[in-house]
Amino acid sequence: MKPEDRAILPLILLIIIDTFATIHWYVNHGVEEGNPLMALFLNKDVLYFFVAKMALSLPGIVIVRNFYDKMVCKIGLIVLYLCYIAVFFIHLGIFFQLVL
Repeated sequence: MKPEDRAILPLILLIIIDTFATIHWYVNHGVEEGNPLMALFLNKDVLYFFVAKMALSLPGIVIVRNFYDKMVCKIGLIVLYLCYIAVFFIHLGIFFQLVL
């Protein structure tokens, strides 16, 4: 596996966790999406949300993979990791509030 693939694989996992956790909280507990753009898709249908989330996420992942050797891309990847780790902890907080 190439270094750029190892670098983006955890990001893909975090995006998938965010997507399915958001759908779960919305469908089962009525928790609203915090991103207004994504909320439009989620309020329409969860399938629209899923497709929009993948359509907006995957091109960025391809760009990061293709330009991984550039410093600006590595910095961007760190920023994305920090953002999605924060989102992961938000989902964890929702879990503790609603489930436990």
